[in-house]
Amino acid sequence: MNGKEVKEKLLNSGYKLKEIAELMGESPQSLQSLLNAKDIKTGTLERIAESIKRSVYFFYKEPVSEFVIPNRPLEDENKVEQLEKHIKTLENTIKDKEEIIQMKNEKIAYLESIIESLGSINKQTG
Repeated sequence: MNGKEVKEKLLNSGYKLKEIAELMGESPQSLQSLLNAKDIKTGTLERIAESIKRSVYFFYKEPVSEFVIPNRPLEDENKVEQLEKHIKTLENTIKDKEEIIQMKNEKIAYLESIIESLGSINKQTG
């Protein structure tokens, strides 16, 4: 994953890079430098995810294979372990999606309050 993708994911999810930098204990310039990398290290993604209280899975697109149980025979002793890992991955993805929905709803409520305030200002000046 490259820095541009990480930055877009953060911004599209309503995060501000300056706030993330502060949460990470980095300067905004330092975070920007990290995000200019062609290939972001997993450790960097983990630090960013931890600072925004998210799973590192937040940054990865969900490939179809992530939602489909492999169509190959599983040995009985590994089947339960593989299914548990698959379930955990799906649970993390659901949690991330729920958090995104919550953030979007909060953003909508905030924007609606701004629109309402602007309407009140227009009535007073009009």
